[in-house]
Amino acid sequence: MKKLSPFITAAIAAWFIYMSVGTGMYTYELAKFYGEDYKFSVHGIALNGRTGWGNQINVTDIATTTPVTGEGTVEEWCPNVTSKRGHVSMGFIGEEGESVCCWVSDSYQWLVPYKDVDNQRHYLCGEWPNLDYVIQPIKQSKLAILDQNSKQ
Repeated sequence: MKKLSPFITAAIAAWFIYMSVGTGMYTYELAKFYGEDYKFSVHGIALNGRTGWGNQINVTDIATTTPVTGEGTVEEWCPNVTSKRGHVSMGFIGEEGESVCCWVSDSYQWLVPYKDVDNQRHYLCGEWPNLDYVIQPIKQSKLAILDQNSKQ
């Protein structure tokens, strides 16, 4: 049997460490997003960028709004949307590249965690270390779903 080169062994080890740390940090951030006291026996783990537990919604709920001119700033494409990072990013989902008002980890991250608080819908998009916590008014929601467990 041929030995793996030290470079390949190191690359595999680095990938495994990154995936483990990323999953742990994403799980921690997801619990923090929901305001829950995380317990492994109750929640398990949430794979990095793959929702985990809690409410999930199609990311197109926060789809962009095309400005009248057909072009413009992110603020014009995503009116009344704010990000805890201080700036709103646009992401693209699916083969058609539908634009949404949050950073998604890949073009197939269709479901994102969400919660409704005081007439605002909060979303946790992306994957660790590039998480995007975005907020928009529920009345602006594209899917018009009301969370029955929301804190109104």
